[in-house]
Order: sequence, then structure tokens, then C-alpha cells
Amino acid sequence: AMPDVTHAWAAGDGGTVVSTADGGATWAVQNSGTVQNLRGIAAADAAHAWAVGDGGTIVSTADGGATWTSQPSNTGHDLFAVAFSDTLHGWAAGAGGTILSTTDGGVTWVTQSSGVTIDLRGISAADATHVWAVGDGGTIVSTSDGGAGWTKQESGTTQDLAGVAVRGALAWAVGAGGTILGTQDAGRTWSVLASPNDNDLAAVAFTDGRRGWVAGAAGTILVSADAGATWTVQTSDSEADLHALVFADAHRGLAIGAGGVILATAAGGIADTV
Repeated sequence: AMPDVTHAWAAGDGGTVVSTADGGATWAVQNSGTVQNLRGIAAADAAHAWAVGDGGTIVSTADGGATWTSQPSNTGHDLFAVAFSDTLHGWAAGAGGTILSTTDGGVTWVTQSSGVTIDLRGISAADATHVWAVGDGGTIVSTSDGGAGWTKQESGTTQDLAGVAVRGALAWAVGAGGTILGTQDAGRTWSVLASPNDNDLAAVAFTDGRRGWVAGAAGTILVSADAGATWTVQTSDSEADLHALVFADAHRGLAIGAGGVILATAAGGIADTV
């Protein structure tokens, strides 16, 4: 999670949480207060962040990570992803179609009916009412009322989906076999976008309606400058499987992967040249 150009967090196995306050130049371990594997993390600003993981684990900080505290999720299902639109409104997604929501920064979490029982792997919020979640078998569900009602959308694929990003009525989803999907009408229609390879993709991030990146297996990073119509390969200098990708603006971003790999760019992923 990267709420601005200097502050970021990464979460992982065994309750691992690391943070940076200098754009990724240096990282420090934080005490998350849990040993459960953490699968997703989100931040509303430089002070407020939430991480979710196995067994319904939710931990949060309101002081930049100096202290993390457990929040009651009221579920035992593994949670794979979390998204916040501001410091109060958030959603978590997980196994068996689980979706949780909060309107008080996580003090209380309530279960919402996603309408599906398949594992949901990624979630993204456009604002406090419009949210998308994606999962196995090409599953996409969305809400336009903060989660009071969720609707299944036709993705046009049966590939497992792992990541989703939203910008207004525009959204993108990525998954297995190099799958990249896009919508320009809030999900009423989804289209399969051409990918330059078939590596599994785990994460997608867009800084506006046109420029975005995806990351996945074997160090894969792709970039688009036309809302996903075309994608080109960027050199990541890593062969590690990448699980998460975030950008604070069009230049500064981070990718996180297996074995504690953290990749950083201050130039939109474009390599320096002479």
C-alpha cells in the first residue's frame, strides 16, 4: 500500500509488516501483533492502514505503524484483499465469497452478501459506494451502494482473477494465463485485452484513466499508456513472482514479491538511458 510518494507498507507471511517513509529507499519491520499470514494491505493516508489475512485476521494502525491492533472480523474465513476509499469506509474479500465492510475505520466489520461462494482474491473501491471484487473462475462482483447489494458481472473469462483496479467508470482485472480485462462502462461490459505473454498476473494499478501497470509471475511487469488497449513489457530485473503493485503517481511505484523482493521505480518503470 502506497498512499503517497514517500510512505508505503508491505505485508506477508507470518504476520510480516514492513514500512518505508522515504519512498522505499529504506524499510523497517513493524510489529503487526499477529503471526497469521497477511494477504492484503491498504492505506488511506500516511497514518491509517489495514492488513488482512488467514483465519479472518484484520490488523490496523492509526499512527503510521508505530502500533498495530487487532480488529474483530467476525469471520474465520481467510481474507485475501482489502480496500479503503477513505479513513472510514473499507471492504475486505476472501474465501467462499466472503465480503466484509466497515464504515467506522474497522472498529466494527459486518458481513455483506456477495452472491457468490467462490474465493474472491482482489477488491478495489472507486469511492465510498462503488466497489469491485474479483476471484476464481472469472468471477467479478460489484456494488453501487456501498455493498448493501452486490451484483455479479459477466467477465467473459473462466480464468482465475487475482487483482482489480478502478478509476471512476473504468476498471481493469488481471489473472491467470496473462488474462487482462477492461471495462469502460462500470462493468456492464468487460473486454479481454491483449497481453504480450501468458504469465499469471496478480496485480494491476492505474494512476489515471490511461496509464497503468500489471505485475505477475517470473518478475513480469507490463505497462500501458492507452487504458489497457496495448501493453508492453518492462524490465523488472527480477525473476521472483510478484504479488502486489502500487503507484503513488505516474512515476513512483513499488512491486512486492516472493522471498521478500521489493522493487521500486521513480520513473514509471522506464529504465535510465544515456
